[in-house]
Amino acid sequence: MKKIVSILLAMTMVFVLVSSVKAEAVTGSKSFQKVILDGEEVQISSYLIAERNYFKMRDLAALLNGTCAQFNIQYNKEKKRVEIYKHQPYEKQAGDLAPLEEGAVSGELSVQGIYVDAATYRVQTALINQNNYVKLRDVAKILGFEVDYDKETKAIVIKTSKEKGLCGF
Repeated sequence: MKKIVSILLAMTMVFVLVSSVKAEAVTGSKSFQKVILDGEEVQISSYLIAERNYFKMRDLAALLNGTCAQFNIQYNKEKKRVEIYKHQPYEKQAGDLAPLEEGAVSGELSVQGIYVDAATYRVQTALINQNNYVKLRDVAKILGFEVDYDKETKAIVIKTSKEKGLCGF
């Protein structure tokens, strides 16, 4: 009897957790903040949603390619999940780093699992036009690079710590 009660309790907890991860409709707009990568201004677009910048995962992979924070990203159709492989080169695809259109956009905020090497991380994502956008600081924590904000220049600052060739991979 204890075993049945324990199983029912566990199933109830899983149901509550799964049902609480609902998508929330949101609106946002193109962000106009500068982005500095390892001391140089770079061109990458993001959306401003709820006072936070959300970047497309593939844009970040393209931007960070060749740095110590480079990663490859794929969607595994069979397992239905986003997979990231640290320190692997990324082959830029058509549409990567393309400028975003002006005006308001709508999407859905939710918490998603992202598979990174052998671990799964839960991050808040914004699904906009069939693409996952994430907060830069969340990705930085997972991949091991630094993000800061320069109040004077109003720029997002990304530091990957070492020059290519000194990364240890």
